[in-house]
Amino acid sequence: MQTPMLNLLICEQSGRWAAALRTAFGRSASVGRQIPGRIQEVRRLAEFVTPIIGAPTRLNFVEVQPQNLSAVLELLTQMSDQLTPIVALVDDSRSVDALYEAGATLVVETPRQIGTALKLATHFAGLPSSRAYPAPSSIADWAHAALPWQPA
Repeated sequence: MQTPMLNLLICEQSGRWAAALRTAFGRSASVGRQIPGRIQEVRRLAEFVTPIIGAPTRLNFVEVQPQNLSAVLELLTQMSDQLTPIVALVDDSRSVDALYEAGATLVVETPRQIGTALKLATHFAGLPSSRAYPAPSSIADWAHAALPWQPA
C-alpha cells in the first residue's frame, strides 16, 4: 500500500511562507514523523485558481497583502461552494475576520504558526495524525470536543 503524500499549493510573492513550510516539514522529520510531501509555488492568483479546482486532498495557501485583499476575499467566496481548503497567510490581523467569513479554512498570522496549517494538511491528505492532535471522525465529533464543558 502506498503512503499518501501531502500536496501543498502556495501562492505568494515573498517566498517566506514557503520557506516556513519547508522548515515545518524538516522539523517533522527531526521528531521521527517524516511527512511525505510536495510544495508547489505560484506567484499570481490567476495561476493559483486552476490547480485548486477539483483537488480536495490538497491544502492551498494564499498570501494576503493589502493590494490583493479584495481579490482573495472574492476568490474565497467563490471557492467556498466547492469545499476547497484554503489557508490565508496574513501579516495584518485586521483582515482575519473577513477572511474567515469569506471561507478561509484557516488564517495564519505569522510564519511561526505554519505548523498548525501543516497539521491541518495531514488531515486533508489522509495521513495519520500525531497522538497529540487526533483527527476527528466527523464534524459533529470535532464540534463536541471543542465545547468548553464535557460530560464526566
